Amino acid sequence: MRLFEIVLLLISTVVLAGSPQAEGLLEEATDLAALDLPNAAIDKLDLAIEIDPEFSEAFSFRAALHAQQGEVDLAFSDFDRALELSPSDPDILYRRAQVYSLLGRHAEAVVELTTLIEIVPDAVVFNARGKAYQDLEEIEHALSDFNRAIALDSQVAEYYLNRGTALYETSPIDCVMNCTMAIELDPEYFDAYFNRAVGHFSLQNHQHAVNDLNIAIDLRQDMAQAYYYRGMAHGFLNNFLEAIDDLSLAIELDSDQYSYYFDRGYAFELTQQTELALDDYDMAISMNPGYAPAHFYKGMIYRGLEQWEPAAAAFRKAAEADPLDARYHFVCGEAETELGNLQQAEIDFQKAYELRPDLRP
Repeated sequence: MRLFEIVLLLISTVVLAGSPQAEGLLEEATDLAALDLPNAAIDKLDLAIEIDPEFSEAFSFRAALHAQQGEVDLAFSDFDRALELSPSDPDILYRRAQVYSLLGRHAEAVVELTTLIEIVPDAVVFNARGKAYQDLEEIEHALSDFNRAIALDSQVAEYYLNRGTALYETSPIDCVMNCTMAIELDPEYFDAYFNRAVGHFSLQNHQHAVNDLNIAIDLRQDMAQAYYYRGMAHGFLNNFLEAIDDLSLAIELDSDQYSYYFDRGYAFELTQQTELALDDYDMAISMNPGYAPAHFYKGMIYRGLEQWEPAAAAFRKAAEADPLDARYHFVCGEAETELGNLQQAEIDFQKAYELRPDLRP
């Protein structure tokens, strides 16, 4: 959740408790924040606080807006003042915990939410703490909290989705099952379709992944990863032209991911579009010079073309990037043999055999 989204969440929970004039300014501030005009909203809240210096809701809301603007010290100063005026106010504690999480201060969010659970043991709070634990990679604690949230309110799709994503690494099938439960509750839940597709992908159910991603992309067209995973799933289904189309769309949306270029390059290679493949491998290498597979597959294209000098150079880069992969040393040996560099070839073959004796003829 982005900072602007948390501000929208705060708008939905605004409680008026100040003087009539200050309350009117707070209402204006909420409208401005909803229009993504945080500075104008802050100006209104400044006036509200000037009129009513004990209006805790105005301090709390202004704190969230300061956080959105990256003004962290001002944000927490306002939160502190809000809690001075309304000690242990559940809304303020929850909002401050959300801002902690959005700033990557997940341990502090856990502390805040634990305090809040003692006051209000609500499903929403258990879910929020579960997400903070998940960000801390404390998965058992996260699962415990998601289970508590579901026990308290079994009709919220997000709780099942969060439990599913927490289970993904250890049990992709349970990720799929929980995402399915989320979809049953909310048939237009993009995140649930996307994460179920990722679970299917991990289980090598590539057609199921494509099916889910088709729905996800119909719901939302601006997420590069959705096109990337659909392209990868198409690739595993040998639908290489569809894979290229999807990977190209992923690159249009996010051109900073070297893996997108590498995987499209491989799809180009499999469709005999070697020049395009080389261009993509070179792009991947320019973005991540130490990515050994890009050097290796670039070398394999030159090997297929019997252009041994560029093949040897690419294979050497791969072996330097990942000296523990026997394949890279072995193909270095093959290329050096073709170039007549037999002494270097023998050194390369010996390194390969040391790492993988099964490669020895």
